[in-house]
Amino acid sequence: MAQVDFYLDLKDKIDLISLVLEEGGYAVPAIHYEAPIYHEIRCIDDYLLYANTSVLLFIVHDSYFKEQLVWETIDKERKQFYYLRQRVGGPTIDFYSPGVIEKNGTRFVGQGNITYYTSYQSPSAGKNTEAPEAQKILYKKLLKQIKNGLALKNGKRTYWVGKNTLVSLTAGGKLMNVGDDLFDGFLHFIKENR
Repeated sequence: MAQVDFYLDLKDKIDLISLVLEEGGYAVPAIHYEAPIYHEIRCIDDYLLYANTSVLLFIVHDSYFKEQLVWETIDKERKQFYYLRQRVGGPTIDFYSPGVIEKNGTRFVGQGNITYYTSYQSPSAGKNTEAPEAQKILYKKLLKQIKNGLALKNGKRTYWVGKNTLVSLTAGGKLMNVGDDLFDGFLHFIKENR
């Protein structure tokens, strides 16, 4: 498994989804569905419908999509819903991004990640199957886009902050899940060097 952690605001996420679409891919929201038919995000307007309601997207491309995604059911409030199982079928690149929330006038950017798994559960083969090289190629292109931002190091972990997110932070926004002392030094540096 390869995973990169990041902080992306809506504009940075739109830029990343735009790259997926430019490369011929699409995304599938990991939400509860009323029927076992998933939605495909094939344009930015589609993405905006889910930007605040689906924190997890499965990124798909025909060059590596080998098998249908697999449904499970859940009963919630006496009603049955369907959801897609992670790492079963596909394969997919997982894009987890909780986005931005406002609380008491302060914008908080949530920590997300993009993940590439070296294998996936193949329903037809009934076993773990190696992920195709084409999936890794798209993952690397997405990483390049994410790494255009600022790297924050916290011990052994690196968090990438999107370029547009940096603008939001200099206006008083905050990162969730990173200690204030870690980011305050970078924020001071950014303000001094504008």
